[in-house]
Amino acid sequence: MYNCEKCNYSTTFKQRYQVHLLSKKHVEDEHIIKSYECKKCNYSTVYKHCYDSHLLSKKHTDEKKIRECKCCRFKCKTLQQFDRHYETKKHKTLYSNYPLIKRLEKIPINELDNKQKEMLEKFYEY
Repeated sequence: MYNCEKCNYSTTFKQRYQVHLLSKKHVEDEHIIKSYECKKCNYSTVYKHCYDSHLLSKKHTDEKKIRECKCCRFKCKTLQQFDRHYETKKHKTLYSNYPLIKRLEKIPINELDNKQKEMLEKFYEY
């Protein structure tokens, strides 16, 4: 149970209690409110999930960092693009064969059968 020390408000929900603490009568008592403040900009919130999302925003991610898929040649700059890539049919097809492809790569090409060669060729077409 969450009980407000300043008034008679009480609730069993943490989120409702936090919203209550942001009401006009409590805003001047900032020491009551636990807030998450960004050290890189002036963003702040009482919700941890919002703070975590903020830290992953374009504003704070290193845009120069190139993300590269481990099982295909796809490269991108943002986490959102990378996540979308993993959901594509192309990626799911490649990824499902990835462990097998890695094993086939270790076998000399003249020892592979036609089906294995074809599989490798399809993989590297992308």
